[in-house]
Amino acid sequence: MYAYGGEQSRDEWVTRASCDPAPVVEPVPSGHAQSYIRCAAGVSVTWRSYAGLGHEYPKGADAEDFRARAWWHLSAHSLP
Repeated sequence: MYAYGGEQSRDEWVTRASCDPAPVVEPVPSGHAQSYIRCAAGVSVTWRSYAGLGHEYPKGADAEDFRARAWWHLSAHSLP
């Protein structure tokens, strides 16, 4: 059972996108990040979690990390 709907949503997207269920784990200032990059049709699923936050925007170094990674992700997946 999931404490929040986030993990369940992540798992549904990993399944829907036909991703390899083994994520690439990335360092995060306080928390964890998982990227499912081996998916059908060249898509990816990214999951980030920061310690002590529910569904809040991160602060400090976590916020800098979030902004940088979000920008990278959006820049890499532009609309046609």
